[in-house]
Amino acid sequence: MITTRVLSAAVVLASASLLAGCSSVDFAPEVGSTPTEAVVVTPEPVGIVAGAEVTAEQARQINDDTKDNAKAYPLPDGRWVIVVKDQPVPDVVAADGGEKSWAAAQEDAANGPDYHKGLEAAAKRYAAETGKRVVHVKRPYTADFVNGGYGYVWTIGDIDDPGPCGTRETCVAKAEAWIAKQHDPASWTVLASAD
Repeated sequence: MITTRVLSAAVVLASASLLAGCSSVDFAPEVGSTPTEAVVVTPEPVGIVAGAEVTAEQARQINDDTKDNAKAYPLPDGRWVIVVKDQPVPDVVAADGGEKSWAAAQEDAANGPDYHKGLEAAAKRYAAETGKRVVHVKRPYTADFVNGGYGYVWTIGDIDDPGPCGTRETCVAKAEAWIAKQHDPASWTVLASAD
């Protein structure tokens, strides 16, 4: 009886000393199983190149980082394209912005003449998504002081002379000339409505 108690005490002490040296992750795997390792996935570094396409995860990283002066712009088909603050906006981004501007003008016109809230929102959204300061060459449905009545009139927003400016091409040229005179012109872009 005494021998059994001594043996039991020895087993308890040995078990306690083994457990004292173990942490919860130090247990041995079951017989026949293979140990698993924690796999840490680090995303690939993103090269900031204007016009380059990136994944949604890379786009999130770019848009979260305020130091690289770049934005990942979302295209309607799910692709993301890099825009760099001091470089020209990639053509695919400019075309998408122009399409959205024209769609906003048509939606505004459905609300009545001289309603331009959608166009204003489109320009603000484009500025936020590109990281650029924007001069908006737009085509609102408004009073046409040249031909009379109402119609879609090419105008330039956000500069000294926001009145009618002729054709899309003459308005874009005027907006670009205005930008060229600004401090840090590379941080600006023209958002030109689709024709």
